[in-house]
Order: sequence, then structure tokens, then C-alpha cells
Amino acid sequence: MAIEVVNDANASTVRDARFFTGVIPYNVIAINPNLQDLHDLGLSYIKKEPEYQREMDFGSGPIRRTQIDIWLRSIPTPECDCEIITKLIFQVDKIPYVGQNTGKTQFINKYGRTAWVNSSIELASNPYYLNDESRPAHKGEEDLYKFIFAWLNMSYDPDRKLLTECRVDIEKLFNGDFTELKELVEVGEPYVVKVLTGVRRVVDEENGSVKYYQTTYNKYFLKHNQKITTNLQKHVEKDEYTAFKDAFSFSYKVKEFDPSGVPDTDPVASAPVATSNPF
Repeated sequence: MAIEVVNDANASTVRDARFFTGVIPYNVIAINPNLQDLHDLGLSYIKKEPEYQREMDFGSGPIRRTQIDIWLRSIPTPECDCEIITKLIFQVDKIPYVGQNTGKTQFINKYGRTAWVNSSIELASNPYYLNDESRPAHKGEEDLYKFIFAWLNMSYDPDRKLLTECRVDIEKLFNGDFTELKELVEVGEPYVVKVLTGVRRVVDEENGSVKYYQTTYNKYFLKHNQKITTNLQKHVEKDEYTAFKDAFSFSYKVKEFDPSGVPDTDPVASAPVATSNPF
């Protein structure tokens, strides 16, 4: 038996979880993967097969909700030198998106751009909207296309006629066919998208202990070469709908979050019971 002293007295020998906030560059590594795919990505902590469709009822009958999980891997930078694997979640409901206050319907063209109108007749006279293969949009659909548009570096410049189609076969999506989206992972392998990243805080209702997880903002994205975050910040702060509600802490400039400055327990539990899998 022997006792060895091999590490320096000040060396770090405990690997604590690290969390980062800010607008971080990512690659897309999977879209709606099955359990085996997730384990192949090293996400062995996930134990249940993901469910991407379910029936919802908001009082007017069942509605099919389709979830799109887009898994991301961060690109190392001097500000964020460790690998982050996290995901964006989009939920699309099989029902036309109608404004609660205005009663207007959201329409979407084949470029993924939208307009709110009382009737489809009004689309032709909208100077800011190309009425090209328009149809009623589904709730949550626009946010998905905003991501794809930024991720794949698409163009939308009607004046110069630089237009990229950005709309999936929505009926296939509602039928559980994610092939069209999954094929984008290979095509989009070299592409980079910047996503506002925060830290989510979850309190255990039983003992008050606190856990932290990375979380992402799913309503506004930056292309690979965009550096100014002014419009992103305006969008986040615009109203309650666009707020980054899931984040306990976030910043626009990339920096490391230090949980040591936050209490390990919370005497007033306000979040759902924490699990080993935040997703």
C-alpha cells in the first residue's frame, strides 16, 4: 500500500459543471433524434424515448402538437472554451394562428415570411409581403423558419430578387414525418448559427435544493457573421411574449456563469420538481 502525492497543491482535481451565457455560435448536430441517436451523441443521461407529438386540448377540442428538438453543439471560442450540447425546442400546433386580441390570421409565404390580415384578399396589397404560395400559418411555425433562415444563411431581398424558399411540408410534419428536417443536418453541417444562451434554475419542491441547466432562446437568431446584438436585445425586451422567460440568468456578451454566488437552497420552492433530465 502506498500514498502518492502527484498533483500540485493548487491544481484543480474536481470537474465542476460549467455554464455559459451570451450569444454563442453553434453547429446543428441532430433534429428529432431517437433515443439511440441521443446516446450516440454522448447524451446517455436521457433514458426515455423522445415523444415529438401529442394531442392538446385548450377547450375547443383536440389539437395535434408537433415538437421539433434541434440539438446544438457549441463551437469553442476564447470566451467559451468548453463544449456545450443543448437544444432548441419548437412547438407547432395544427391550427391556424389567429391573434387573440385582433382576430387576424397569420399567413405565411414560401419564403417563411408572415403577415397578419383579416382576409387573404389583403395580402396582395401589403407592400412588405410577397404573396407567393401563401397559406394560413400554424402557431409556432414562424419561429422554426426564423431559425432555419439564420442557420442556413438564407437570403430574403425582394429588391434584388435574392429569395430563398424556407417552408417545410407541414402536413408531413404533422403526420410525424421529419425526413425533410433531418436531411438538413447533413446539408447544414458546415453552417454556424448564433443562439442566445442562458442558465435555467430549477428548485426541488421537496428539499429546496437548486440545479442549473443551459437553456436557449427560440425566437430570434443571428447568422454566422452577425456581431451586433441590438436587434436581438430589442426583440427580447419587446413584450412578455418575446421575453426570455426560461432563463434565470443570461447576457448578450459571452461569459461564464458562476453558480457559487447563488444559494444552494431556496426556502420558497417556485419551480417544478427537478429531474436528472431537464428536457
